[in-house]
Amino acid sequence: MHTKVSVILPIYNQEKYLAKALTSLQNQTLKEAEFICVNDGSKDNSLTILNDYAAKDSRVKIINQKNQGAGCARNNGLKAAKGEYIAFLDPDDWFELDALETLYNKSKRQNCDMVVFNFNKVGENGNILGRYNPRILGGMHPASWNKFYKHELIKKHRLHFANCSLAEDNVFVFGASLNAGKIGYSDKCLYNYLIRQNSAIRSKSDKN
Repeated sequence: MHTKVSVILPIYNQEKYLAKALTSLQNQTLKEAEFICVNDGSKDNSLTILNDYAAKDSRVKIINQKNQGAGCARNNGLKAAKGEYIAFLDPDDWFELDALETLYNKSKRQNCDMVVFNFNKVGENGNILGRYNPRILGGMHPASWNKFYKHELIKKHRLHFANCSLAEDNVFVFGASLNAGKIGYSDKCLYNYLIRQNSAIRSKSDKN
């Protein structure tokens, strides 16, 4: 089977949220995909959950590494990826079920090196707190996960993530943006970004 899309998830102690993220991948309308789950030395039940999903779906691939941070985990995921296009998902977030198909078709149709798309900010109770539109807000959001990348762009320019725990996306996203020949845009909210209560990681990421 031709792998159209590789989705890379860096995972560290996400047992509470991981099943929802994986289910959103498993039920995508685009089936020719692989889901590369990089277990970054989790100490909770994250690996057990990953193994359960992998046993039922061969598209779920697991890479285990000692704890080195999300940047290193994404880099190791990229090394293993076989997809024509690359997407990223944080394990406490989830995709809309038509996300990969929508982005793949748009990228192929318009020959885009990268497609930027809108996303929802969602509270822990499931309520949508806001919709992020980079055109309206006047700038490129620095996160890697609201963008869809041609794999060849990443390989050609040796794009990689910084090996740090905060703002590790910046060097990758700006490198992709500068080197992309054509950047597309989708006004659909295809990604759901969870706003967690009392989360130091979320508040620091937003502040950065």
